[in-house]
Amino acid sequence: MLRQKRRVEPSEWRSISDRPRVLVENHDPAVGMAVQILLMEEGFEVAYCSGPGETVGRCPLVHDGVCSRAAEADVIFTSLHLGDNKHREIVSGLRRHFSDTPVVVELPAPKVSQYEDLLVGCEVVTKPVTRDRLVVAIRRALGGVEA
Repeated sequence: MLRQKRRVEPSEWRSISDRPRVLVENHDPAVGMAVQILLMEEGFEVAYCSGPGETVGRCPLVHDGVCSRAAEADVIFTSLHLGDNKHREIVSGLRRHFSDTPVVVELPAPKVSQYEDLLVGCEVVTKPVTRDRLVVAIRRALGGVEA
């Protein structure tokens, strides 16, 4: 089920449309922008953020704040960087503040079982992520049927 139409500031999303909104969070801008382009080609409306990045506190979820982009998203795609606790805090914050918004988490397959508690309610896509696997995971998270 898609979100109800709400006013969105132009800086957050490119346009107001009926296309599902995907927030892409990735610390690497090149990867984040590549995923953004890929998902736009697949018909999604996409916004990008770099998460906590190098500057502590850059992501409001790290300090239990609320992310305005996540508040307007239909689904959130994030990469779980295992060596950095801030990324686990982001996934926890997303689940806590946006429990009705599906979250797709990317991580290495051998690590999935180590993070089962954190991943409850999330759609998991394992590395290496391909275009098809990512799109299927996002559509499944949105309640769609696999192709």
